[in-house]
Amino acid sequence: MSNLHDCRKAFSDTLVALAEADPRVVAVANDSIGSSNLKEFKKRFPDRVVNVGIAEQNMVGMAAGLANGGLIPFVCGASCFLTGRALEQVKVDLGYSRSNVKLCGMSSGVAYGELGPTHHSIEDLAWTRAIANMTVVVPADPRKPLLPCAPHSDTMAPCSYG
Repeated sequence: MSNLHDCRKAFSDTLVALAEADPRVVAVANDSIGSSNLKEFKKRFPDRVVNVGIAEQNMVGMAAGLANGGLIPFVCGASCFLTGRALEQVKVDLGYSRSNVKLCGMSSGVAYGELGPTHHSIEDLAWTRAIANMTVVVPADPRKPLLPCAPHSDTMAPCSYG
């Protein structure tokens, strides 16, 4: 029996549980329903998933608008694109504006190995930690991957899950 865990599965299970408990929880993705493991969430809550396609800047701006409207967006995508392509929107629309948006970067570091350096995300934590009003969480335990960013937590500012 293997002790290895897929953190994306733990993330997905927790997100579904959060959505069951709070109808304000929505998932926003950049054409990453499969790689972010959002298939079950989409099956259970089809009207609470927004797939913007490969448009990370728009995805973050849209999430800020959803948060301003009272929803709690969990923005899901490959960490290298979520931070690298949308950093200005993360800084201004989320951090400076204190939007209640949860950034959920998947496959940080060199997890995308064979896809090469364009898919490696070795600077995402440094970038997001430097943004004012941002809480950065890097779960090391697949059993509780989203609790610091949960809707009922004290973290009502942007939260980056790397």
